[in-house]
Amino acid sequence: MSSRAFRRLRGDSFTIKLPAGTGGEEEDEDEEGDISLQPVSLQSQKKNKFNPFDMLNDSNESPQEEEEEEEEEKEEQTSQVAVTSQSSSRKKKKKKKRATNKQNQSTPTVSNEDEVEAALREVTDMLGGLETVSSSQVESNSSKTPCNQRPLLCVDRRNLNAENEMRRIFGSRVVRGEQTSQRRHHRRKHQRQTVLATPKDTWPQIERLGLSMSLEEVKDSCHYFNFEHSQEYQRVQFSFWDAVDSYDPNSIAAVLHAHPYHIDSLLQLSEVCKMGEDMQMASELIERALYSFESIFHPLFNYTQDNCRLNYSRAENRSFFLVLFHHINYVGTRGCHRTAFEFCKMLMSLDPETDPLCVLLMIDYYAVRACDYQFLIDMDKRWGAKRNLSQLPNCAFSIPLAFFHQSLSLSEDEARATSLEEADQKLQAALIMFPSLLVPLLDKCGVHIDPSARNHAYFTSARKDPDPLKLLIMLYIERGHSLWKEPEVLSWLEKNVKVVIERVSNGDPLIKQCSEKRLRCYVGTPKNIYRHVVLSDLESVSTSLPQEITRTSIMMYDPLPPKDSTRGYKCPSKKRRNPLENDESHPLALFLRSLLPSFNMEAPVPRQRVAGIPEQEAEEVPAGGAIGGGAGRERLEEAIGQLTDSVRTLLETIRLAINREGGGESGEENSDNDID
Repeated sequence: MSSRAFRRLRGDSFTIKLPAGTGGEEEDEDEEGDISLQPVSLQSQKKNKFNPFDMLNDSNESPQEEEEEEEEEKEEQTSQVAVTSQSSSRKKKKKKKRATNKQNQSTPTVSNEDEVEAALREVTDMLGGLETVSSSQVESNSSKTPCNQRPLLCVDRRNLNAENEMRRIFGSRVVRGEQTSQRRHHRRKHQRQTVLATPKDTWPQIERLGLSMSLEEVKDSCHYFNFEHSQEYQRVQFSFWDAVDSYDPNSIAAVLHAHPYHIDSLLQLSEVCKMGEDMQMASELIERALYSFESIFHPLFNYTQDNCRLNYSRAENRSFFLVLFHHINYVGTRGCHRTAFEFCKMLMSLDPETDPLCVLLMIDYYAVRACDYQFLIDMDKRWGAKRNLSQLPNCAFSIPLAFFHQSLSLSEDEARATSLEEADQKLQAALIMFPSLLVPLLDKCGVHIDPSARNHAYFTSARKDPDPLKLLIMLYIERGHSLWKEPEVLSWLEKNVKVVIERVSNGDPLIKQCSEKRLRCYVGTPKNIYRHVVLSDLESVSTSLPQEITRTSIMMYDPLPPKDSTRGYKCPSKKRRNPLENDESHPLALFLRSLLPSFNMEAPVPRQRVAGIPEQEAEEVPAGGAIGGGAGRERLEEAIGQLTDSVRTLLETIRLAINREGGGESGEENSDNDID
């Protein structure tokens, strides 16, 4: 049953009943005290009998439909209140003298005017002031809790739906279009209502997935969970791995067709669709995977309170991290930055200590895009020294940008000056720490500042920055360059660049300290940064990955797994496929077996051939199943030698047969010529 149905059943919608008087003033005075509040459902009960069980028919409504119907109800009730207020104002003018007399009485009584105003105020609060009351309650509760004690990564679940943000940006009519009418005519029964992802009518009905979630332990007021695979889901997982090994997308599609909500198949096929530039289908597959996870959440898994944890080293948990990361990319591409920011906080709260996907490299961008500048300010206060945020180029530049934007929104001059001074100091420190970022950032934005500042030697000289630092700078420029295109931001940047040039000319000791820190701190790149770059799929940044990463085969359903990876079940031991193993696919294997029926790459080889030990101590060892190493190579060389002998024997047999058929001298001459 929907919330709207509950309100109708409970009779929460009130209207003001003002009986119309037909007599003189005395009759009006008596009837004026009969102002009462009655439920709308009770008034309409006489005309049309109301059956409470009819409310069960509204259980299949989606949250979007409920919001639309609530808006329509609010508009109708607001119009009713306006008409009622007009009629009440007429009576208030007639009874002005009596209201004045009642105010002068010694006994405390409430006037009719006050009753009407109170009734109107109550109805207004019920219809339009709900959001104001809730926000005030939130502010009062937050004021009671100190800023340094509230969880930083708390999520507002109202902002987790991208469609709601699209409605706020473009309007409900533009977003809804014809989808609402189609949804009402083709509404699916028993459809689950979710928050993270809205199921579509084209999706298959969700059934038993074989995927579950269990509570591992409770430690330090945090709940640690694990995803688990049933035996049936494990068999599907094995089939998926075989399909991936075949390098055939159709095999993965076949697995997904048989099991529409298999997570890894959705992840891998989404990557295939993205490579084919079908971004809509790629995003829909990720939403389906997110819907699958949400349908099996543990009752205690409250992802909004920053107290639920998942271990990334466990293989079953990694898919949820990857689904959230891809969903952030697709939602951010659609311009829903507030939704992407809330999902960033949710993803980071799952493992804030290790941050396996390095969400810290992009959460600042979406925070600025969502205009949540206070989050970055609080993050700097709490994590600035603990996590060395000043050593990350994205945080070093986004935090002063948040202070600057906040200073523009402050009304008090003193607070504005304090925030602007803090922004200037932090931006100057960022320019001194990362001087090689300025010129590429301006080039990417396509803007120009004072040539004397832009062409200064401190920013344009060829600097020998370490490769890890170059990768971080390129990542921030590619993702966050659009934040610096605003005119007021550029003028603020230009002002601080000139101050930095003066500090360089005056020999500020911070210049040398930062130069030494760049060479000392950026020695190696953590694996989570590489994982973040691979998943972000920024072409200009991906090409800068080192060769030890690009040479390895990266599977997008589990990119760069950690070394301490564990799994809740054992994987079947699979032999490595060699090119000569399948008789039906490889022509060389067919040729060898046609000439040498006894040839077998997996046949045991005597140890005497491998190690050269005496024959009486020889033992049989497996070939290894890999060409180019161990016993498999020995077996291949032996087969090639036998093949050469067989071909030579075949040629000699053909030559002798020709000599016997030709005979005479001419045959002998031909034979000699062939030998020569």
